[in-house]
Amino acid sequence: MLDIRLITVGDALDQAAQKWGDTEGWVFEDARFTFNQIRAGANRVAKALMGLGLGQGDVIATWMSNRPEWLLLQMACAKTGIILTGLNTRFKTEETRYVLERGNVFALFYMPRFLNIDFLSILRDAIPGIENHVRGKARSPRVPNLRYLIEFDSPVSDSAISFAEFLSGGDAVSDASLVEAQRRQVPQDPVLMKFTSGTTAFPKGVLVHHLEALYWSAGLYSCMGVEAGEPVLNTQPFYHAGGSCGSLTAPLTLGCKVVTADYYEPERVLRLIEREKCVARTGSAAMYLMEIEHAKFSSFDLSSLRAAWCVGPPAVFERIRAAMGIEDMVQAFGATEAGGTCSRVGETWKARTTTCGRPLPGTEIRIVDPVTHQPLPVLGRGEIAFRGWWHMIGYFNQPEETAKVSDSDGWIRTGDLGFLDEEGSLHFVGRLKDTIRSGGENVAAQEIEAFLLTNPAIRQVAVIGVPDDRLGEVVMAVIEVKAAHRLSEADVIEFCTGAIANYKIPKYVRFTNEWPMTGSGKIQKFALRERLVPNNA
Repeated sequence: MLDIRLITVGDALDQAAQKWGDTEGWVFEDARFTFNQIRAGANRVAKALMGLGLGQGDVIATWMSNRPEWLLLQMACAKTGIILTGLNTRFKTEETRYVLERGNVFALFYMPRFLNIDFLSILRDAIPGIENHVRGKARSPRVPNLRYLIEFDSPVSDSAISFAEFLSGGDAVSDASLVEAQRRQVPQDPVLMKFTSGTTAFPKGVLVHHLEALYWSAGLYSCMGVEAGEPVLNTQPFYHAGGSCGSLTAPLTLGCKVVTADYYEPERVLRLIEREKCVARTGSAAMYLMEIEHAKFSSFDLSSLRAAWCVGPPAVFERIRAAMGIEDMVQAFGATEAGGTCSRVGETWKARTTTCGRPLPGTEIRIVDPVTHQPLPVLGRGEIAFRGWWHMIGYFNQPEETAKVSDSDGWIRTGDLGFLDEEGSLHFVGRLKDTIRSGGENVAAQEIEAFLLTNPAIRQVAVIGVPDDRLGEVVMAVIEVKAAHRLSEADVIEFCTGAIANYKIPKYVRFTNEWPMTGSGKIQKFALRERLVPNNA
């Protein structure tokens, strides 16, 4: 049974180091770390952050792959009261500007390049004049709080400092100052900020407290039967809650070993499973299918795997079991704002693959009427709501938006539709919110619509999700072109390329001059789906 204690992530790290010491807790592609090493590294990074003048409630951002520095920064923030947010490595100019502005970011830790992506070039385009920053002094009116740029590896920007130079800045901060800063932290303080598409046009910063950051992964891994010392493969990026909350902190409570690739790529993770003899793993349906279909799949020894979580239809679970031999598969459901469920090892295969399971220990679930918010009986279809330790503090600097989804009794509504069966297991039905779920990414339809409307040739646009066998859903843009203008599907895709993340770029573009409308003048998107999606799949 998962033991939910009122404790901060920083204190949990200290206690884990005392308990497991020189045992490995985290394995990266080219580096391995014990609990003692991460504790010492986190303390050094924490003092370096304090050396920049950062403290309780300040925000820093990372823009990187799944590097060890992310782990150290996350643990250091937990000790000092600083809030960590992350930029998606697939972000382009619009998203980068938005997060840095909306998040009131004080310092940005980033890689100049990642794969074929030039982060520094994107940053320059997103924040004109960023190169004029003087260390410690803000120069851009767009991001008045941004004072430090910290580049990993060898800095290529004159306005940035290296990570090594950043670390040296903490040498003047005393151990006693860090101890005092850590003592001031309480479990309900914010430690992470996750930008999620949510229910409105643009992402909102979800403030995550210590308990959610600590026990999300512990709950999921416990449902898979993971025990101390056992290696588990993480496939989720750390900038997502699924990585930073759903995997990275699991060793602190379970004593297990989290194994992670620098970034997700089928052959990389298959190699890690074989090398580390992972007993359990994470992954979306698209990931499993890409691995199974990889040309070298049969050459890897995956016999160590016994458990995994996935989100997908029963047919996908059957295919994974047949190809990978994983018997203890469980289905999971989660919302960054509040709550999650998971089926459990030991339940029947049917229960584990056809339902999303029961709430994680210490949390409650109920289904409410989407209009009245009153609880519905068993099998009643309505909005999914949660209460318990897994709940956000609120949306950063958006109290009105927070109030729209929460009530005085601690219940937070997710915007998702579902029902509970007689066993108390959740069945996910769909979304109330106008969000497209594409390959594990939440895509706000209104965000893409707002961007497309900046094209002078577009009069009207509606974005909908279209079913896709691999990614779950992909984006379709339905567009009305202004009179005297011409626009092709290729033109639309070219307009998006380089400006918004690839997963937000429409896979399909359709043109129309006739819109199905409601009596109040709103576009009926369900009618568009019926008209444009074959068989309304």
